[in-house]
Amino acid sequence: VRRIDEPPLPKGWVGKSWGCWTGARATRGKWILFVDADVRMHPATVRTVLEWAEREEADLVSIGSRIEMRSFWERVVLPFYVQMVLVHLRSSRVNRRRSRAAMANGQFLLVRREAYERLGGHEAVRALVLEDVALAERFRNADRSLRFAWAPVLASTRMYRGREGMFDGLLKTVHGTKYSSAVQIGRLAGLIGLFLLPLGLLPLGWVVGSTVLIAMGAVLWIALFGKHIAFARAVGAPAAYGLLYPVSVAYYIAVLAASIGRGGSRRPVYWKGRAYDIRP
Repeated sequence: VRRIDEPPLPKGWVGKSWGCWTGARATRGKWILFVDADVRMHPATVRTVLEWAEREEADLVSIGSRIEMRSFWERVVLPFYVQMVLVHLRSSRVNRRRSRAAMANGQFLLVRREAYERLGGHEAVRALVLEDVALAERFRNADRSLRFAWAPVLASTRMYRGREGMFDGLLKTVHGTKYSSAVQIGRLAGLIGLFLLPLGLLPLGWVVGSTVLIAMGAVLWIALFGKHIAFARAVGAPAAYGLLYPVSVAYYIAVLAASIGRGGSRRPVYWKGRAYDIRP
């Protein structure tokens, strides 16, 4: 292991991309692996992922780690957040040969040096907050092969510590690299329409005495709560936290509202002591 003292952060660079770019330039291998310092890996993780990359002839390979959730708010909010990320970035389609979906997790990112350097590496996405997804999009647009897998056995990390840190972190991610007020408002309306309004059918049916509404409401309650209970268990949270999914939706709506507010007023997003000016 060789420690590298990186030069001062240049203007126009996001700190993580600068660190990754500095480290990449100090390497010589065929493959470059970027791993966040707080990621805990199984002893066989690197070998397993590298063998997969070679076997699939991939140029960029990333894995989703198990999210360690220790506090009440982590267990309430993060399972729903993970669902939204996987759906938004179309994770199930990334590995398809002709798919245009692009996804990567910057916590664990393996790239083929030839492709990374040809496409400009982290320098090409130096000003973007979601540099991992931006890199994946560059690889995809250049018809390079991507692979992504949810691999909780191979790696784990605790993303956030405390409610305030989690809010800022989610705001940074939701605000994203391509901010649009219209898109954020659409997402907010979609969350309300898909996950909150349907819960009103059952009580409405009781109030108006409609058997049809009661039946529809009951089916939706079972489907929605069942889905979130199952996903909470899948990502390592106690199943009971799936019953609190309306709270997680409300939290996510608050994050979206904050994103819309910052975009409209041109206020920056703060993360780890730095301000990021994300404009439409």
